[in-house]
Amino acid sequence: MQCNITGCELGAPIFRSQNTVSITSLMQSVKMPTEVYYSSVCGHIRTKQLDNLDEFYDQDYEILLNSEEEDQLYRVENGKNIFRSEHQANTLLKKVNFVDGAKLLDYGCAKAGTTRVVSEERPDIDVYLFDVSRMHESSWQKFVKSSNYASHTLKKEWNNTFDVVTSYFAMEHVLDLKKMLSNIHKLLKSGGIFYFIVPDVMKNIADFIVIDHINHFTSVSLKYLLSRADFEVIEIDENAHDSAFVVKCKKGNQSGNFVPSDEELKTIQNKVTEMSRYWNNIQSRIREFESNLNDTDKAVIYGSGFYGTFISTVLTDLNNISCFVDTNPYRHNVKLFDKPIVPPEQIPLDTTVMYVGLNPSVAKTVIEELDTSELRELEYCFL
Repeated sequence: MQCNITGCELGAPIFRSQNTVSITSLMQSVKMPTEVYYSSVCGHIRTKQLDNLDEFYDQDYEILLNSEEEDQLYRVENGKNIFRSEHQANTLLKKVNFVDGAKLLDYGCAKAGTTRVVSEERPDIDVYLFDVSRMHESSWQKFVKSSNYASHTLKKEWNNTFDVVTSYFAMEHVLDLKKMLSNIHKLLKSGGIFYFIVPDVMKNIADFIVIDHINHFTSVSLKYLLSRADFEVIEIDENAHDSAFVVKCKKGNQSGNFVPSDEELKTIQNKVTEMSRYWNNIQSRIREFESNLNDTDKAVIYGSGFYGTFISTVLTDLNNISCFVDTNPYRHNVKLFDKPIVPPEQIPLDTTVMYVGLNPSVAKTVIEELDTSELRELEYCFL
């Protein structure tokens, strides 16, 4: 196994899942173990890729296809749902100074929800879209003319034309990072801005075992990657987006030579070891909790995302789970493992147990803020 940034051999995996079923970022089950590797050269973490990677993204990566309006819930503030596209668009417009008529390309855009919000806020921006799949073209056509989007292959006439290229949660899926960054470098004008968001695995430990996230970036590995791809790093913001890096860099003219310190690499390796230990132990903890329940207990799983899905794959008996609970209204019309997804106020009255399938760093705070008094008497299983 080679590092996606340096190309060096990585040796034995630092983590290998205990079972043969892994989970994708879209909560799909895949029959292969998750293997995670660490590079002591650049501080990068990578996962062994899916066998049918190109086919998976072209045909199976069906993100937010249920409706034009469907979006992912980012946060709940004072009882109000804040969706990801809205937050990402607002953050971009704060961090990047777009001149009137600027040309913007969303690279790896999928549904392009964020860029659609940007175009509504700034109709003067000339928007373009690119993705490795055509499944979202009907969404693109709602706000971009056909000459301004492409799938699978970039248009040669686009080279050296863009003021800004964006990428939202795409680079973690890319096997050939050097090719992607080379493409983006060619697309940008001299001094053009590359702005992107990728998960921060140190703040969201679930990212460590997402089977289709080939890359798990650290601030150190990002600097190493960008400096050698002729980009000048302007900012790596670890706070503007929950559990993610918001990166702003500029097209440069020559490769850099950023080298991480031994102390930085040691700190990252220690954290990677901790994450590996966490996921090796958590399955046993969940099953031990389950084994101590009474036959009369009725359980629900809070969270229908990755963590909730993970809990479902670990439990030995899903018959005792009545439903999943989620505050995102776009999740309430679908089922997960043949169980309904309901808002907190519709939790069955006979519920006695709740498995909390949320990011451990925020899970207790989220549960404490729920405005449902009946939930306070439940027995909880936190990850």
